[in-house]
Amino acid sequence: MSSSRDRLLQQCTVKLFPADSKDWGTGFLVTPNCILTCAHVVEGHEVIPMWWRGQAWATAKVEQILPLPVDLALLQIELPEGEQPPWVLLSETFKPFDRLYVYGYPDDFPDGGSVTIQCEGNAQEQGVTLIKAQAGQVRPGHSGSPALNWETGQVCGVVSDTRSRSTDLGGLLIPVSTVFSHFPDIQAQTRRLTSRTLSGSRYRCKLWLYLSRDRQCRHPNFLPITLLPLRGAPLKRQPLPLVSAAVAGYWQLQA
Repeated sequence: MSSSRDRLLQQCTVKLFPADSKDWGTGFLVTPNCILTCAHVVEGHEVIPMWWRGQAWATAKVEQILPLPVDLALLQIELPEGEQPPWVLLSETFKPFDRLYVYGYPDDFPDGGSVTIQCEGNAQEQGVTLIKAQAGQVRPGHSGSPALNWETGQVCGVVSDTRSRSTDLGGLLIPVSTVFSHFPDIQAQTRRLTSRTLSGSRYRCKLWLYLSRDRQCRHPNFLPITLLPLRGAPLKRQPLPLVSAAVAGYWQLQA
């Protein structure tokens, strides 16, 4: 049975299927209207059709592309009216032996599939730093997938390449530190979300926000707005969740 954490990560991912191409890749939301993926997934295209939840959903415009050896691309999307999927929180934190959960659209599971891998540490290739991972089968189509560090509950890397298509040698990931160095606006927003402290009664109706718009996206530790008084109830900050709800950490009524 899936946990809430992996289901939430799945809701943050999209399938990127460039027109006139037999190949596809994965992307994921890092802000409400920005998708991060690998450059080699979208290279040569300006507009990318996207699939979400198994159906054609929207299109994305390639805003910035950094070819190999960096291999990152940032896409801008206009969401259909009334829709707001969750987006991930990024973290530079990882260490050897951390468990990583990856969700994307590999060629053997084109409608979406998970893989778990284990962090081995850093690796250097063509002058760039990568995360080397083992003990999981990374396939074509996983490129651009988010790697959730199960220890922190935040995304620490972007799947870039496989080490073997037919065995569980794992793959290579672009660390979030590289993302931040090339996309400082994303770093700034992440810092705002993870450092903001909310207090006072005027924020007590904002605890549900984006996750409340979709039953499948709700985190089990959130309390519905309808159960929260507007004032007088103390709040207790909990560890940061996988998905941003614009409050940089979820909050619960104190017992």
